[in-house]
Amino acid sequence: MKFLRVSKYDYKFRDENGKYIRNEWTSYSDIGKKFEGKIFTLDDYKLVELKYINTVLEIAESLDINRFLLTQFEKSRDIDTLTEDNEFLKNMYNNLNKNKQIHLNNIPLVMKLLLREFIWGKLIHEQLVIHFGYDYYLYIGVNKENIENVEQIIKRHDLFYEEKSTSPY
Repeated sequence: MKFLRVSKYDYKFRDENGKYIRNEWTSYSDIGKKFEGKIFTLDDYKLVELKYINTVLEIAESLDINRFLLTQFEKSRDIDTLTEDNEFLKNMYNNLNKNKQIHLNNIPLVMKLLLREFIWGKLIHEQLVIHFGYDYYLYIGVNKENIENVEQIIKRHDLFYEEKSTSPY
């Protein structure tokens, strides 16, 4: 399996050592803070979150994957700190547990919980591994024969990737 670290961070804002040099939001908890002279809003956040969700959905669909196993599951934050009133997210949060099968149509809700750091876990399928790290990084593990297809999907959603030999998690 080959791993890609996917992010919203444009390559042109990296120094010669690969360090990202812009002051940019890195978490759902940054909503309401100021970056590059502008207040970061929930609407701004949702635009990027949707890119990540649509990327994973398109990759899964291209590989004919219709469900994942949620492993290494942990609830890391109380759902009551959610900044919006969303009963679907709250219900999903309350119904998740370790080694639960997650159907593809529920992946957007699970990914929102993962990206917003309410839960941690890995979404596992024999052809595809999905999980998230700090600073809004998405890690995708995919069989080598599917890597070019996955890279094209990532680019189509205006995200960026770096090849990694393994996942840090």
